[in-house]
Amino acid sequence: MSYTLTYSQGVEGWPSFYSYDPDFMIGMNQHFYTFKGGNLYRHNATGPRNTFYGIYNSSSVRGIINQSPIEKKVFKTIALESNAKWSASLVTDLETGFIEKEYFEEKEATFFAFIRGTSSDLTNPNLKLRSTQGIGNSTQVNSSVLTAVTVKFAFPVDSMVSIGDLLYQFNITTSQMTWNGNITAVSGDTITVNCFFPVGATPKVVPTVGQFMFYGKDQVAESHGLRGDFLDYVISNNDSFAVELFAIRSDVFKSFP
Repeated sequence: MSYTLTYSQGVEGWPSFYSYDPDFMIGMNQHFYTFKGGNLYRHNATGPRNTFYGIYNSSSVRGIINQSPIEKKVFKTIALESNAKWSASLVTDLETGFIEKEYFEEKEATFFAFIRGTSSDLTNPNLKLRSTQGIGNSTQVNSSVLTAVTVKFAFPVDSMVSIGDLLYQFNITTSQMTWNGNITAVSGDTITVNCFFPVGATPKVVPTVGQFMFYGKDQVAESHGLRGDFLDYVISNNDSFAVELFAIRSDVFKSFP
């Protein structure tokens, strides 16, 4: 992708990239003009913002948050000092996440949102996350109804297991992990899971007796934040009105594994 890089004498650096790629450019009478395809354009004039030569591109800002570099941290939120909401794409050295534009809420002229983790491959859960925990070996399975398969244990199921969690099985013989489906009910020593999947969807496996079961929280719904040494963020805005961004920050605390 071609772009235009600008130099600022005030900061003695290259602060901005622009999506337009002119054939020629010139400043005259306090206006900025470019030529493209034999046509003359005046910038910063009336018309849709972020639209150059009839092509629209959203605005984006990329940066790194890395306080206390040698410590593992949990990045919980993003706060924007801005006059508008932005969407965010977030990456650490361990995980990825996002924030949709509508997730931000305005409080005292600042927009706040919790970081959502990106759902991992359903068939290959991230066992390093604290949101993935073991339950125990199953003692009885009733799979007569695939949409409501019941799995019993020899003890009451931990109260941390909740509806919507993802249920997995570790086969002791083959050392393979399989995804069983989403938990639909938890009662006493019994978990109910939906093992039905339509054609073309990610396959689910019906649990079997005597295998080790574990669960994982939905990384999007639970909003645990992202864990890692640093946070590499890209925030984007597609509004057609003038948008200002003054500062960005994150609520960060030390990770205690």
